Amino acid sequence: MIAAQPVGRQAEKSRPLRTGVVYEQVLHLLDVEGTVLATFRRVTVELDQPTRDGEREIHVLSNLPARVTALRIAELYRQRWTIETAFQELAANFAGEIETLGYPRAALFAFSMALVTFNILNVVLKAMCSGQDSDADEVSIYYVCDEIAHAYRGLDFVLDPQDWTAAYAGLTAAQLARVLKRLATYLELSRYRKHQRGPKKPPPKMKKTNRNHVSTARILAAATSIS
Repeated sequence: MIAAQPVGRQAEKSRPLRTGVVYEQVLHLLDVEGTVLATFRRVTVELDQPTRDGEREIHVLSNLPARVTALRIAELYRQRWTIETAFQELAANFAGEIETLGYPRAALFAFSMALVTFNILNVVLKAMCSGQDSDADEVSIYYVCDEIAHAYRGLDFVLDPQDWTAAYAGLTAAQLARVLKRLATYLELSRYRKHQRGPKKPPPKMKKTNRNHVSTARILAAATSIS
């Protein structure tokens, strides 16, 4: 069982992240005899506005050292959606989870390659947007992947590997960044923007009917008894 040390909650900052107040409390993990097995920190964020599920508080358990403040933990937790979005993109656009790979090593290799590709693509997205003063969140990864998938075979046919090596292999990271930003200025970024969906419509209400439900089994049983 988990027991909280009765020390009260202390606010670390009054308005962290512009969303609420952060508190921290010590928790002890006890066995049935009351022996302390482990010590955790519970970071609580009291929100100014409730979540979409109506929750006013968010609790995060952490075993991070004391030098990592409760405010920092709350900030990191708020960024968790970036990781969740990354895994969603891996599954949807990079075939990171291939069902036909029955061997664990093959599945792990495919997932690792998807992660590497995702990191490379994010560099491309940042370069695309920095060259045109736009936000990477506005660009659809799906459209970019579709463009690469269709253009790759043509580029592979026209260009030799030595052409890529001669042009880019000797560049430093800073030099390559400048080249990518320059190339991005020629892009028509509107072709890769996400389509903003409208507000969700509430589901239509079910119409009530005056007809009572009749059991099919009961009708068949009655017909059998009459015959």
